[in-house]
Amino acid sequence: MAISKIGGPSRLTPAFNPVIFYYDSTNKNVDGFRYVVEVYSASTNTKIGGEPDLFIPPRIGDGICVANIGKILQSAISQDVNFSNTSCIHATNSYINYDIKIGESYVSNTWAYDDFEFYSSTAFTNGHIQLRQFASATTHTFLVGDQINIVQDSTANVPSLEGLHTVIAVPSPYSIIVDVVYLDAVQNASTVGGDVSYADNRKIVVRNMYNDSGYTAFNGAEKHTVFPSWDQTDYFIDSTFRGNFLTSSPDTFTILEDSSVYLNAFSTAMTNVRFIKFENSNGDVLLKSISATTSSLTGRTVIQISAGPDTNPTIVLSGTSGLIKSDTEWYDVSLASSTYSQLSQKKRYNINRNCRINDYEILFKDRKGSYLVFPAILRTTINSNITRKQYKQYLGDLSVNKWTYSGKDRGTKTYNVDIEDTYALNTPFMTAEESLFFKEMISSSDVYIRLNGEYWPCEVVDNSVENKTPQNNRLIKYGFSVKLANNDIVNA
Repeated sequence: MAISKIGGPSRLTPAFNPVIFYYDSTNKNVDGFRYVVEVYSASTNTKIGGEPDLFIPPRIGDGICVANIGKILQSAISQDVNFSNTSCIHATNSYINYDIKIGESYVSNTWAYDDFEFYSSTAFTNGHIQLRQFASATTHTFLVGDQINIVQDSTANVPSLEGLHTVIAVPSPYSIIVDVVYLDAVQNASTVGGDVSYADNRKIVVRNMYNDSGYTAFNGAEKHTVFPSWDQTDYFIDSTFRGNFLTSSPDTFTILEDSSVYLNAFSTAMTNVRFIKFENSNGDVLLKSISATTSSLTGRTVIQISAGPDTNPTIVLSGTSGLIKSDTEWYDVSLASSTYSQLSQKKRYNINRNCRINDYEILFKDRKGSYLVFPAILRTTINSNITRKQYKQYLGDLSVNKWTYSGKDRGTKTYNVDIEDTYALNTPFMTAEESLFFKEMISSSDVYIRLNGEYWPCEVVDNSVENKTPQNNRLIKYGFSVKLANNDIVNA
């Protein structure tokens, strides 16, 4: 028996897209056959998420195993966002390295015996029949008390041995004693054989017949129309490839001069990544060392770097210090080696210096796990929705042998008050590429609003958004609403 791999996903793949493996087995036509799929954290015996094994029936027609393990991987992945990060962190929550192990389950094979004979011992004073494999070539798996089914060869002459019986002793791995009493000398030393199987058609499970290792899934979901052309090498960052960051944001994006940006990056050789490299419109080339984090990372790894103006790179390669100056129009971000050579793609951030009516900004997780911002510096309206929980209480009490009450007694009692704040925000004008990216913010599962210089968790209220393009909108801007994820509670 053997299992072979037919196909599978890329070694690096977004976990929220289908993650499908294909396998084939030489036993696929055996009664009750199922493929047994187990998913483990890489190079460990720990099953991801404590998930049970997947027992997958062979596909009708060709018997192939089709195993989509995306849901299992998703259970082990969340996100990383550290507002105090101005350098680099190991994004341990944003990815999982895993192995997949394939086995089989099927109705237990029959065990063939060569002969049977009288068996006598102090335990069996009347004598019982022992079935044995004279050649001792194949062991059985039967235990005392097992219900078995015996099918004799066509030349057998012992009707009482045919059919359902019970194992009453196991002298060796090559013999069993059954509940058939010895009858006459004709049965003794017979060379007539037969087959024995479990009466309940129980299945056996053979695990880890094929070990498939070296895979990584990250917190991402590529668009449905794009995923079929997914190419993992686009995101490999090492000395050979200038891979992309794990983000779906445009290569050029507009932020504020005090925005926060967090970009995820993948590498199989993260120790080669030593610096965040910044180049601005003033001609300055600045570095931020991240070797304290990356030098200890081996294997397939995802990091998250701070790529916003608050990163404050302190190493000056050329020009002068200070990433954002009073006349800085843009800056580029990339990853660099110990010799300052570029290892990744470049991302350009234009600085919005328009007059601010408000200081609001939305930070959100994009479709590949990085965190970008949309400024909301135009007119903002804040609505506070107050929810009260009340009950009617009994008025008055006994006084001077009769019931009475005061006209000032409270009949309606408020026992809980929540205040829910909703912010109606407006973006600045944006490019066509930024407009397409705006939909990711509206649909993001992890969103924050900046209030008084700090980010607070919130939820986007809008459930639909117009796709604005230069063809139908000469100037593109959006209005949208968010509400804080936590309400203010008023004392009762």
